[in-house]
Amino acid sequence: MSKVIQPRLAQFKTLSYAAIIGVALSSAPSMAQNANDSADEGKNIIVVTAQFREQNLQDIPLAITAVTGEMIEAKSQTNLQQVADTAPNVAIRPQGASFGPSVTASIRGVGQNDFNPAFEPGVGIYIDDVYYPQLTGAIFDLLDVDRVEILRGPQGTLTGRNSAGGAIKFFSRKPTGDNSGFVEATYGSRNRIGLRAAADFGLTENLAMRISGVFKEQDGYVDRIDYGCENPTSGIPSTNAGGGDCVVSKLGGVGYQALRGIVQWTPSDRVELTVSADYVKDERTIAGEVLLNTGPVPAPNTANNGVPLSNNFICGKFCNYSTTGQPGIVWQPALEVAPGVFIDPLGAAGTVLAATSGTDQSKYTGWGVSANLKIELNDWMQLTSITGYREFDTEFFTDDDLTPIHTNFGRNFLTNQSFSQELRLNLEPADGVNVTLGGYYFEQDSVYDSFQDIRYVSVFPLQFRQPDPTSAEAKAVFANVGWEVTDQLTVNVGLRYTDESKDQTYFRLNLDGTVNRFVDPVGAANGIGSPGALSGNTASYSADRLDYRVAVDYRFSDAFLGYASVSTGFKGGGTNPRPFNADQLIPFNPEKDYRL
Repeated sequence: MSKVIQPRLAQFKTLSYAAIIGVALSSAPSMAQNANDSADEGKNIIVVTAQFREQNLQDIPLAITAVTGEMIEAKSQTNLQQVADTAPNVAIRPQGASFGPSVTASIRGVGQNDFNPAFEPGVGIYIDDVYYPQLTGAIFDLLDVDRVEILRGPQGTLTGRNSAGGAIKFFSRKPTGDNSGFVEATYGSRNRIGLRAAADFGLTENLAMRISGVFKEQDGYVDRIDYGCENPTSGIPSTNAGGGDCVVSKLGGVGYQALRGIVQWTPSDRVELTVSADYVKDERTIAGEVLLNTGPVPAPNTANNGVPLSNNFICGKFCNYSTTGQPGIVWQPALEVAPGVFIDPLGAAGTVLAATSGTDQSKYTGWGVSANLKIELNDWMQLTSITGYREFDTEFFTDDDLTPIHTNFGRNFLTNQSFSQELRLNLEPADGVNVTLGGYYFEQDSVYDSFQDIRYVSVFPLQFRQPDPTSAEAKAVFANVGWEVTDQLTVNVGLRYTDESKDQTYFRLNLDGTVNRFVDPVGAANGIGSPGALSGNTASYSADRLDYRVAVDYRFSDAFLGYASVSTGFKGGGTNPRPFNADQLIPFNPEKDYRL
């Protein structure tokens, strides 16, 4: 969806201050157990790795929600949104049709809702400690999950950049080689069909594998109706040549498939290698939306056969009259309306626009591989290497007015590939002292290629293609020290230094590849990349950042932990995602967050 944004985005930042004193009430079994209860000991304990080492959830001086796979199954939760709904101050929501298969994610009011790769997420999402860099495709199915950790508040030292609001970490169920498995089937309303299955088996004495998959389909809940069919005397043509039902399709459907395989090799007690691969295909109708109200549109070229936009196109609670994807209906080219509709600032009149059409489908395909290697160098030193690579591509169409009147149409393609490498060295140099030292590298390349047909502007036509490539890189080093001063008192201190950069190159082209003279007159006159042109020029951003965290906790009793902490985090900066002239090719700085 194309939006005009303010040109001066530089130097903005968000500062949040909050006084926080945490209290953790342990749900671990009582110490006064009798012999008959000893078998149940530990069943209620959740082990997390939020501070780079395995710890009991009740010993963490963090605002954290952790749920196990068993808890998720007991609540019949199947995706990220459902788990987020159970955590305080966490909001994960699917986006509307204009933003395709993406989500808006925020924790404590800090987050991001625009999928454009010029922006960075405000909530860090990790799959088996591998960072997922975009909001597109982030409404993950909880496929064979061991646990989910939701860390609230800035996590700049623990999870790095783009965790100003917090972080969400998924951990897959690892293979055990016990030759177990399960199959689950679901049927429900709107022809809901769900299949989930997993199999765990041993390949050799030291090699085990686990394969899991999910399949989900469901009809949509918003009827997309052929307006001409339902209103034959309206003057708007119908494409329903056969007559009968005027419902073209049902929007808001589900069509999700995913497969994951994990192999774990333990050649010795000191070495563990886990390699995983996953594939996701999400193909469905676009999000279900309805029209609530219309306003006047001055551009006469938006009328369909002379019928203007009005509240006559308000359909109801669960329907709309969108024409996107309707065979035979195209956006009316300027040739079919009165000459002189579009006034060219350069002097020509009656510019012809191409007829455009699309589908009502949203398509996403993604895959990734990762390797996690742990080596016990000695009794007090462990080295961990985490390597990840991911790719995805998505395609979706938007008819933003939800009517047969043609005011704003978009055809969107986004591709992304990312690579990350993290090294951690965990040390225990003395009793009660835990140290983590590490380094991190990340890079990604995206191309957001969209075609916009905006007809509500009466001054000049906005029909252009914008295949904008964006590349980003980040490097970081970090350290975290935990010191058990006494049996009751623990102090944690962390630092992370991050250096990041981003480049976005812009193009505003016609369908034939030439520069669009309305959006980029300088580029059309002087060529791509010329001074003052929008097309072919690049906006660059770079910044560095030092984040810190100090936490002190005191164990008053087995069931009562009090803590106080101060931590920082930031959401990475970027570049103007949707400029309309070369003066708007500017970067903006990171958003910073502090919590006391």
